[in-house]
Amino acid sequence: MPLPLIPNGSLCAVYGTLRADMGNHRILASSVRQEDGVISGSFKMYSLGGFPMVITDQEPVDIVVEVYEVGDQSVAQSLDWLEGYPGFYDRKLVTLVDGRDCWVYYNDTYDNLGAEIPSGDWKVYCNNR
Repeated sequence: MPLPLIPNGSLCAVYGTLRADMGNHRILASSVRQEDGVISGSFKMYSLGGFPMVITDQEPVDIVVEVYEVGDQSVAQSLDWLEGYPGFYDRKLVTLVDGRDCWVYYNDTYDNLGAEIPSGDWKVYCNNR
């Protein structure tokens, strides 16, 4: 039985290569960008080389995200495929600092983490390496 997709009209918070001007943004090209946001109190961000990962952590940092409205199921399917959901990444609904509920992809089982990204901002990290 296939897993349910992110419903049409839902918001998705992206923090890595799906962000504007990044390598996988084309997947969200047809989606409407909303006001950017911050996930606070949940995750830490790590570099896995060419992309980041967030994991649940007891000492979280603010994670900078771009927010997109998922307009159709082909976008939802492409997001799940790119993120390797449900095998590599999982996804859950989180509440941003401003109160919006968004889907986010994360992984709490991966143990081969690279460098921690204390800024919680993948673009800042990429521009400074």
